[in-house]
Amino acid sequence: DRGGLSPRESHEAWLAHKRADGWTYGAVKDPAKKQHPCFVPYDDLPGDQKRKDILFGAIVKALAG
Repeated sequence: DRGGLSPRESHEAWLAHKRADGWTYGAVKDPAKKQHPCFVPYDDLPGDQKRKDILFGAIVKALAG
C-alpha cells in the first residue's frame, strides 16, 4: 500500500524494492537485464513520470477513502 506516502516517498520505496531485487538504471526498461529508466532520484524523474506518481497516489487515496 503506497497510499499514505507522498509521491517522493513512494518513488524512494519503489527504488529500494527494485535495488534489493538487483535492478539498475537503463535508458530503456528491460526486465531481462533488470534495467529501468526511472531508476533515478525523484528529482531527476521526467515531469510526466512525476505527474503519473501524483495521480496514482490520488487514486489510491480515493479508493481507500
